[in-house]
Amino acid sequence: MTSVIQTLPQVHQSLFEAKKTKGETIAEKIGRDEVWVAALFYGQAKPTDEEVDKLARVLGIQAGPLHSHWHKHYFPERGQLTPMPPTDPTLYRLYEIIAVYGYAIKSCVHEKFGDGMYVLQ
Repeated sequence: MTSVIQTLPQVHQSLFEAKKTKGETIAEKIGRDEVWVAALFYGQAKPTDEEVDKLARVLGIQAGPLHSHWHKHYFPERGQLTPMPPTDPTLYRLYEIIAVYGYAIKSCVHEKFGDGMYVLQ
C-alpha cells in the first residue's frame, strides 16, 4: 500500500527522511509550531526564505532544492492529499467533527463575531 508520503514530490520525501535522524525539535529550532512544520512537510504550508534556510540547517540538507521547490510551487495545493471523505481513521474522525458540528460551530461564530466576510475598499 502506498503511503501519502510516497505520493509527495521528492523534495518533501527528503524532508521526512532527514527528520528521521533529527528528532522532534525541528519546530522549536526554526521558530514555528510543530503542526505548521508537519503541514510544511506534507506540502500544505509555504515557508519564507529564512525558514527554508533554518530548516535546511536543522535537517543537515542543502537549501537550494528547497528554495527551488517553493519558488516553483508558490501556493501549496491544500487539501489534495486524501480522498473525501478521508479513509484514514484519524482524519475521518476530524472530518466527522466538521460534518456533525460544522454548522453549529459556524452559527455560534457568526452570532458572536459576524460572518467574517469583509469587503476591502
